[in-house]
Amino acid sequence: MPVKNRRGGLKKAAVVFLISVACLLYAEDDSSTLDKAWDDFTSAGKTAVQEAGDFFSEAGKKVGEELSEAGQEQEKERSVYGKWKYDGGKTVTTINIEEDGTMEVSQRQGMTTSFWRGTCDVSGSSISFKYTETGTREFLSEKTEVSSGRWKIRYSFAEDGIMFYSGDIPKDSSGNGFSDGRLFE
Repeated sequence: MPVKNRRGGLKKAAVVFLISVACLLYAEDDSSTLDKAWDDFTSAGKTAVQEAGDFFSEAGKKVGEELSEAGQEQEKERSVYGKWKYDGGKTVTTINIEEDGTMEVSQRQGMTTSFWRGTCDVSGSSISFKYTETGTREFLSEKTEVSSGRWKIRYSFAEDGIMFYSGDIPKDSSGNGFSDGRLFE
């Protein structure tokens, strides 16, 4: 019996050996196939990532261009010209800028309004206001006098209106100054 077991063991060992050799040979052959498949996969992945990157880059550029155009259109719609009011409590300050280059700044408290009239130059985000007349209005009467002065006023558009900044605009009767900016609507 021991001889029989040896033969059976040798047969088993031979089968295991042949299976191992076959697996090694198959694995070696399969390894090159796997390497080629992996190379193809990584190459396809790189191509897909590059194409996706190109797509998103172009999409981003297009969105950026559209936003820029929309912003330019919005800026065209927004204009410094017009009548702007700041309610400072007891006093309402109004800045009226006409497209013909005339301008008036007024401060009304109750029935009395102080004003400055003149011309302006709008350039970029600043206004150079040269007043040639000052005065007051009370109810139905107006008193004016010839005077001269020059104010520098900076502005920027805000969501709800326009911000005017100027240390030259007089403080209103409520003590509101304009050098740190005020929102006019």
